[in-house]
Amino acid sequence: MSDCEEKIYSNDYVDFIISKDVLDVIDLSSDCIQRIDEEKDTYFYPRSFFRIFDFPADSYASVPKCYGLLDETALEVSGILKLQQQPALALKGQGVMIGFIDTGIDYRNPVFQYSDGTTRIYRIWDQTIRDGTKPEGIAYGSEYKTEQINAALRAENPLETVPSMDTNGHGTFVAGVACGSEDVEDNFIGAAPFSEIAVVKLKEAKTYLREFYFIPDSVPAYQENDIMMAVSYLDRLAKERDMPLVICMTWSTNRWKSRWRKICRAFSLRCGQMRRSFMRYRSARPPGKCCQKCLIGAVEDRSLSLFSSRQESASTTG
Repeated sequence: MSDCEEKIYSNDYVDFIISKDVLDVIDLSSDCIQRIDEEKDTYFYPRSFFRIFDFPADSYASVPKCYGLLDETALEVSGILKLQQQPALALKGQGVMIGFIDTGIDYRNPVFQYSDGTTRIYRIWDQTIRDGTKPEGIAYGSEYKTEQINAALRAENPLETVPSMDTNGHGTFVAGVACGSEDVEDNFIGAAPFSEIAVVKLKEAKTYLREFYFIPDSVPAYQENDIMMAVSYLDRLAKERDMPLVICMTWSTNRWKSRWRKICRAFSLRCGQMRRSFMRYRSARPPGKCCQKCLIGAVEDRSLSLFSSRQESASTTG
């Protein structure tokens, strides 16, 4: 397992996302395979065996795409506060898990704690830390549970107990906007202040992928297979808690194509910067209607039109 971990992090090994239908046709083998879900795996091979730039065009689908960070708008602009003030709706995230796949979270911030000072965070999976306890079935990163985070909050130096940090600040900002606890003194409240939180801090993309996609070293970039692993991990946590799950994704790529079609969860996609482009969206559905396709079109004034495969439509502004 330790040998496989080194290959997952090493720039001397290339990553390939292989789906089950490919394995039904081609017999592939590798001494390092990371299971993503029942349909997909990541295979790792020495770079000396492959020249990625020599691949035929139809092989690019196996090469992980890279994603970059997007910004989030303020609560006042989104219209969240108006919804929260409707007593009949009581929309504050009760009984819901919100998963964040981002640059991490500052778990020490009071907006991610209950009034008694204990954490609202159920799990943190930090893909960048290698010396902690790995999540079950995952060969890399370190997982920190509620009990460990609470122990860290009681400690004089929390980072000695739970060393996960958000050095970028993007993930903490997004989580605060989405589900920060109410701070009356500073007149702040997140969209879902009563929700439970789960976090995945992504590791940065390997150098060979940055070179492949011409991504500057100064720009944060994250690999598709790490994101897919994060989605699968959050889905498993929600099943453990028997809770509905909303996954917040505030990053994007200009080569968008969803690979997590079997995950029947709600995805929150930040698409304001895409303006007139279209993106696929999949939401949680009742049995028999799971993962029905919708097209989301980002248009002027932050207005979205949703079109389902049944030709039903709805409009929402925010």
